[in-house]
Amino acid sequence: MTSLGYYLPNRNWLANMLLNSPTIMPGTPSRKQMITMYRNMRRIAILTISASALSLGACTSSLVLGTAYNEAAKRTADRVKSFADFDKEQRQEIDQSFQSFLQWHRISELPAYSAIINNVATTLQSDQSISEIQIEQWFDTIEQRGQRARECSPLGGASGFLTEMAGWQIQQLENKLRTNRSEQYERFRKTSAEERRKRRREWMISWSSRAGIKMNDAQKLLLDNTLSQQTSMGERRFKLWTDWTEQFISLLNDRESEQFPGRVQSHIDNLWNLTERNYPQEWNQNRELWQGFAHAFLNGLSVDQKNALVNNMVSISKTVTTLSKKKSRAKPVCFRDSL
Repeated sequence: MTSLGYYLPNRNWLANMLLNSPTIMPGTPSRKQMITMYRNMRRIAILTISASALSLGACTSSLVLGTAYNEAAKRTADRVKSFADFDKEQRQEIDQSFQSFLQWHRISELPAYSAIINNVATTLQSDQSISEIQIEQWFDTIEQRGQRARECSPLGGASGFLTEMAGWQIQQLENKLRTNRSEQYERFRKTSAEERRKRRREWMISWSSRAGIKMNDAQKLLLDNTLSQQTSMGERRFKLWTDWTEQFISLLNDRESEQFPGRVQSHIDNLWNLTERNYPQEWNQNRELWQGFAHAFLNGLSVDQKNALVNNMVSISKTVTTLSKKKSRAKPVCFRDSL
């Protein structure tokens, strides 16, 4: 199951929360309109200043999956609030925005995820082999759901909130962005490419086991060959992220400009899919490589492996459906539609 989203230029962090620029009021808004607009935006715009996540993996335990999903909003809001010393009202609004977004995702997106899982399970149960076209369609469908989540994520009012922030809060934000970037790059730099491949290998074998598939030697060899052929984008991704961050900070220091709202929102929009846009050939090669792995891996499952995987997927689908029906006092909001 794909995640709600990460705010960093890496698909694993879901730096793909692509949003359209916020709707602009016709004419010159009155002071009352501006205050109302900024207050509404304030609840959601802090998301743009965090490297935070609302994520879920392919978890096979209904208890773990349900708990993780229901706690995602709180965990992410807490991370966002660590980026600056926000006052009580700001902190409450951060919490409310995440709860509203999560409730929208619960109602709108979880049924779609359940349908995708059921479709894969049904296909696996058939006696026919899975075609390359079917694999590509699954990849496309998952990416489309991610696109919808990005469009509805609470980022559209970022320019209004950033304009409203105090100067000392902006400075804290700048420091936090630079510190996080440096720490992340330092951790990355200390590991070799081989160590990163080994870690990914162990993670994939572990999660396959949790899904009911104990990989055999041939399947592990297929995984090893795929990992060895994958083009590493780590260094280039960090360079893109560094450049984007410094340009963002430069914009924050020009908040008095009349062009600031449009410029900063355009810059935020440019963050999403940084790697794909700047290195399309390498990105597409990696995507096709993993589509090939999925095609070979799924078609090579034994009867017992396939049955175990299908049973786990059916269980996950039921859990996701149950989660989608959970009641909440938070009003579900697709922030793109609300602007």
